[in-house]
Amino acid sequence: MKGLIYSISGFFALALLFLSCGSLRMAYNQDLSDMYKPQAVALHPELQVYHTSETVSDIYYSLDSKELLYSKQTDSPDFTSVVFITYQLTPSYESKVILDSGTVKLIDVNRDNTRKFVRGKFSVKTPSVSNYLLRVTFHDVRRAQEFDRFIELYKSNPGSPQYYFVSKEPGVPLFKTFVAGNEKVMINYRRTSKGKLFVKYFKREYPVATPPFSTLEARTFGYKADSLFILPLNDSGSVFFQPFKPGIYNFSADSNGREGLTLYRFQEGFPDINRADQMINPLRYITSKEEFDVISKSKNKRQAVENFWINCAGSKEKGREMIRKYYNRVHEANRFFSSYLEGWKTDRGMIYMIFGPPNVVNRATDSETWVYGEDSNVNALTFNFDRMANPFSDNDYCLQRSDVYKNNWFREVDDVWRQGRTYLQN
Repeated sequence: MKGLIYSISGFFALALLFLSCGSLRMAYNQDLSDMYKPQAVALHPELQVYHTSETVSDIYYSLDSKELLYSKQTDSPDFTSVVFITYQLTPSYESKVILDSGTVKLIDVNRDNTRKFVRGKFSVKTPSVSNYLLRVTFHDVRRAQEFDRFIELYKSNPGSPQYYFVSKEPGVPLFKTFVAGNEKVMINYRRTSKGKLFVKYFKREYPVATPPFSTLEARTFGYKADSLFILPLNDSGSVFFQPFKPGIYNFSADSNGREGLTLYRFQEGFPDINRADQMINPLRYITSKEEFDVISKSKNKRQAVENFWINCAGSKEKGREMIRKYYNRVHEANRFFSSYLEGWKTDRGMIYMIFGPPNVVNRATDSETWVYGEDSNVNALTFNFDRMANPFSDNDYCLQRSDVYKNNWFREVDDVWRQGRTYLQN
């Protein structure tokens, strides 16, 4: 459902912009760790970009009403929430130049306190064929809290996935890149005169990430598709699609191109872990090969998984709490870090699962740095990730591995997880 949307311009918008966003700060110099700490903030907005023309991009947003504070004002019998959405468009994380900015006032009425999604969109001027960074600040007026989101806009390549509009209901984007087998989505693409999309299907199974101190062999994707089929577009440039088989689906107007829209179908229930057999593979980070093989080959896999955690924790109660914590991290890694493979299998997912959310996150255009401990402290543990050039995903990062991580890794795995001490952590 949509709330009431008001555009704000002039002096008030400018004043609010500076109050909310703190003047011309570069995103590169800011700690962005809250985006990986779902419990640290009350608001978790979703954003999606759709380039409507060569000069304008629409930014769609979705807010969970359960995360907004509704209250009754003296001049109204209704319970309402008020959110200011302020945006700044810059060339990159490293730039202070503001290319476009504005503020939207969102008022939503919720008379019966039922859960709903408050959705809408605003337009941003993107005049040239280039890439941009958009900082969006959501300020919940009733709760007096705000939260920043950063989203990158890709317009330098005409095959950018942001030129495709994927939806399950009219006018509402999908807000994710993975689709379940029972989901049917509509794909709209108007930048082709061919009246069809070529779909490359890839069936791939990838191993889990190797420890941060290991020698990494380059992971090759293999761009030869397992199959190719064609989806005809209707007169409005749309077509329905349902991923009947697990795998990677790449949509493009060019049968030989690698760019375009990519959708993924992972295991059943993704990003959640719903079955005992799904709980086994993420254990590879904290088990020996022999232990992992025994659990994998067990006839009663659920009991084998529970026994492993009970042995680590020392009791059923503590074991169940450790199961909750570990697989919550698997779920969050899937949400945050999935690219062409499940998030928990990635380098960032591995570090997140074992060490937890980082204390400090700094992001640049082509890299991301995580700090555990105080930033600039010589005793802090720092992980550096490089963004990979991946035509199927902009969320693919590779860890800079080093022997210096070995002691920290085994301390966390052996002394914290396998000794049940994570039970004492928040």
